Amino acid sequence: MADRRTAIALYLLIVLPLAPGAAAQDRQGLEKDLQTNYVGKYWIIRGFYGGGNLVFDTDGRLSRGEAPESWTLAGVEITDLRLHEADVEIQGKRVGYLYDPKKSAFIHKYRGIYSDKPPQVETVKITLQIPASAREGTIRQAIESALIAENQDLSPEVPGYWRGYVDFTNGANGARLLDKPDWKIRGPFYYSLGKDMTPPHPLSTPDPDYPAAARKAKIEGIAVVFLVVDKSGGATEVRVKRPVGFGLDDQAVETVRHWTFQPAERNGEPVAVIMHVEVSFRLN
Repeated sequence: MADRRTAIALYLLIVLPLAPGAAAQDRQGLEKDLQTNYVGKYWIIRGFYGGGNLVFDTDGRLSRGEAPESWTLAGVEITDLRLHEADVEIQGKRVGYLYDPKKSAFIHKYRGIYSDKPPQVETVKITLQIPASAREGTIRQAIESALIAENQDLSPEVPGYWRGYVDFTNGANGARLLDKPDWKIRGPFYYSLGKDMTPPHPLSTPDPDYPAAARKAKIEGIAVVFLVVDKSGGATEVRVKRPVGFGLDDQAVETVRHWTFQPAERNGEPVAVIMHVEVSFRLN
């Protein structure tokens, strides 16, 4: 019996002190696995929140950060991921998306100030308030409640004027534009412009505001949007037709919604017509 008690005592002395170290090794292994899966890859911040310091609570809700921006400004290239006692910390570079007509795809461009040499790239820290002692599946779920992989379908997340046009399930860069977008308009009947019509005449077409991120990065371009000019000359059903990216298209849509026209006429009567317009963004 004495020998048995001695053996148990030795077991407690030898094995139990090793348990914390083993747990630390497991955490280090998990951290390394997470870094392999997330670091060095491009993601989109769910909710498209702005700012350089985002904090998500234990329920995956944003508790610190800035207002949402365009999805074309919400990219992040993860540069580091660390497990701490009470949270998971992700460091990254802020990324915007520019549309390249030659590739028929969006390409990545870091957000920042490009007039400086070297450019000042914007960074972001994302903190997930979840104990690092949580199981691996719980940690992964928390990360992906804050981030969207580029190979996922983004259409449920974007505003209606993008929906049906952005397909995030194809393309080398994780996104491409559909050649024939699903652009169904439900509501009153409207015409396409024809020879038997007098086209709409612009009455008020104020210029758009320039998104700050695009101005810093010196992004210029012409966004083309669809719209319906209704019988009263208002702009409705505004949608993206040919994008630029980097937040310019969203600003173009918002601006065109406030344009007014003398409505189109057919046989002397005002009619609703579908058309497209160009919105130019040029830096002074």
